[in-house]
Amino acid sequence: MSVRIGYKASAEQFGPRQLLEFSLQAEASGMDIVAVSDHFQPWRHNGGHAPAAMPWLAALGQASKDAVLGTSVLTPTLRYHPSIVAQAFGTLASLSPGRIFLGIGSGEAMNETPATGQEFPGRKERRLRLAEAIELIRKLWDEERVDFKGDYYEVTRATIYDRPEEPAPIFVAASGPLAAKLAGRVGDGFICTSGKDPELYRNLLDKLAEGAQEAGRDAAEIRRMIEVKVSYDRDPQHALDACKWWAALALSPEQKEGIDDPVEMERVADENADKAHTRFIVSSDPEDVVERIGAYLDLGFDDLVLHAPGGDQRRFLEQFAEDVAPALRARAELPRLRYLTETLAWMGGNSTWAAEAVAEQVGDYDGHVTRDDLAAAEQAGLVERDETGIKLAEFGWKVAAGLGEPLRSLPQLAGRVDAISLQHIAQILTWIAGPRGVSADQLADELGGDRPRIMRELDAAEKAGIITRADDGSVVLTDRGWDVAGEDA
Repeated sequence: MSVRIGYKASAEQFGPRQLLEFSLQAEASGMDIVAVSDHFQPWRHNGGHAPAAMPWLAALGQASKDAVLGTSVLTPTLRYHPSIVAQAFGTLASLSPGRIFLGIGSGEAMNETPATGQEFPGRKERRLRLAEAIELIRKLWDEERVDFKGDYYEVTRATIYDRPEEPAPIFVAASGPLAAKLAGRVGDGFICTSGKDPELYRNLLDKLAEGAQEAGRDAAEIRRMIEVKVSYDRDPQHALDACKWWAALALSPEQKEGIDDPVEMERVADENADKAHTRFIVSSDPEDVVERIGAYLDLGFDDLVLHAPGGDQRRFLEQFAEDVAPALRARAELPRLRYLTETLAWMGGNSTWAAEAVAEQVGDYDGHVTRDDLAAAEQAGLVERDETGIKLAEFGWKVAAGLGEPLRSLPQLAGRVDAISLQHIAQILTWIAGPRGVSADQLADELGGDRPRIMRELDAAEKAGIITRADDGSVVLTDRGWDVAGEDA
């Protein structure tokens, strides 16, 4: 399965309109998924929020373009009846066909008890309720008129009138072995959260596969999603301080289970604020972040949903997209990139080849996938490109031969600038200056965006021989730059 990188829309921390803006920025920055939490009450009373997830998803579906949208997670067993969830997600999937998933879990006391006045059930009953809710939701999506009487839910002559031909996939959250087996038996996907012992994830994935086997299903067809809690910032102190709002996540199950009041949850969390960072990857080093998130890829997860804790989500999204995302995608795509290196080695890696020739050999006759893969391979130091074409770099030969541990050897991207950015600089220069020079400030204005980033890109372009600087400081396109501007990126 292809790896997808997503954004966790933290409804406990932000109001609906602000959360919508962050989510649209996440999509614009290249995120493949937006997953929203569904809380009736937040983790903190002071400064907390709890917008309703289902109408919010409808708004995001109409405002966004391509991102896959869903809940991580909603509880379809207590404050929501399963039939209402089936109706709502039938509508959502009709409004945004092919882009909606239903992520569900067994719930938390602070969301279910205040909304219903009911005593919060024990773990066994919650798990049984969840299994029965999934059965009923699927019946309502698959059948015309449904009569159902289970241990917990009942419907009579029920019909979901608005539903797509292809129902929304159901992702089942699990933190224990029995829930993981349930996900394997009946789920289209599996969800868990990061920051725990790797052995726990191995056991959960084993139980997922065991449940799938018992149900006669192929476990490889079940998507594995993990919410990766990551606080990345170029300022290490900012990255650390950003975690404090989410101190509740560092509480043990025994500390928070049964707390149904956000005022009390906030009090207990604040008493343990010094532990808040322990559930997060906290770093100002892009390579460190790629390596630590990459560990979840190695475990077998293919949907990485990033939960950033800070109040300044725009800052996180901008810095992560620029500093970390390109290398993380290269890390995620390494199986494909390894195949690319193997193909080049077979073709004759010491020779240079046109991108079209490489695309033909890998069966990508339109060339679009290979073009992106070659750009990622160049970023990762696997291939080299000059005016005559593409050939394997020394590191690419090692990857093709399976030597060493290439996943841990990905070099840092020089200046955190990718080849496509450098080509864009060259193309803009051909348009505004031609053979003449132009001031760096004028070029930066034309490129737009974050000026410090643009200045780093210009430095990288100069090191790459794409531009040179005249005595007066103006930027001039080199012969190599003219070639780059005309290449298929």
